[in-house]
Amino acid sequence: MHILRKTSSESIRSKFRPAWFRPAALAVLLLFPTHAFAVDSAFVGSLLVPGLGQAHQGHYTRSAVFAGAAVLSGFGLLVAQVHYNEAVDKLDAQKRIYASYEETLSEGGVVSIVDLEGTYSEMEASFNAAEDRLVWRNAFLVGFVATYAVNLIDVLVSKPYDVERDPRLSVDVSPTGGVRITKAFRF
Repeated sequence: MHILRKTSSESIRSKFRPAWFRPAALAVLLLFPTHAFAVDSAFVGSLLVPGLGQAHQGHYTRSAVFAGAAVLSGFGLLVAQVHYNEAVDKLDAQKRIYASYEETLSEGGVVSIVDLEGTYSEMEASFNAAEDRLVWRNAFLVGFVATYAVNLIDVLVSKPYDVERDPRLSVDVSPTGGVRITKAFRF
């Protein structure tokens, strides 16, 4: 005789939520007031597209630097991933050929030692090429993630550009009669 027990949705949720979850969530809400979680549009812009939040705040040079770095590292990552996939496919093809030689030998067939050594050396070269391309792919990946992270940190730390506080063009007249014109770039 089987006894069926009906489970409520609360008991199902409690199976997947550890016992410390509610006290921890309450502690986080008490320690950090709700205004600390307020997100402005500059952060959301930078979250979507690196550099957009800096442009929203008026820091156009930083915006161009972050957007350019994200585009370059993203494009590099894409190209490196394609080349890595090609190298891995070539390595897999060489492995299949080498495995087919093993099958031929186990069935009593004959395989030339030149073919075995040639396939093995090509397989080794393909493995080294795949490793080299993996290093490049990982470098571009680290660059992309670092650009994205620094972009988000920058938009959180920086303040909107204040035109009155920091003029772009200044003119200084010296007592000797000289004039010095200075152009300031925002970064």
